Amino acid sequence: MGKPVSVSVGPFQQMVVHDSVVSGNRLPLVLISHGTGGSEGSHYDTALALAAEGFVVVALTHTGDNYMDQSYVGNRMNLTDRPRQVNVVLSYMLST
Repeated sequence: MGKPVSVSVGPFQQMVVHDSVVSGNRLPLVLISHGTGGSEGSHYDTALALAAEGFVVVALTHTGDNYMDQSYVGNRMNLTDRPRQVNVVLSYMLST
């Protein structure tokens, strides 16, 4: 556990402990997937509240459907790639 510092997360400035070591086993995990045009920082307040209660919280920015790139919005690629991206992040988290 470190001291929170101000960092840029997506389009937001947020107080976070960057690269902190997670201690414990079998901790509850919440994966946050933002809405259309969002970012990994879209639900920052919810992530902080969950982390303060002992949850490991992971948020991702979806390729092709985020605040900087909406090239997948409204097409089939968005419907197939968003779940794949969530699966990749979840698989990584469960393997570490």
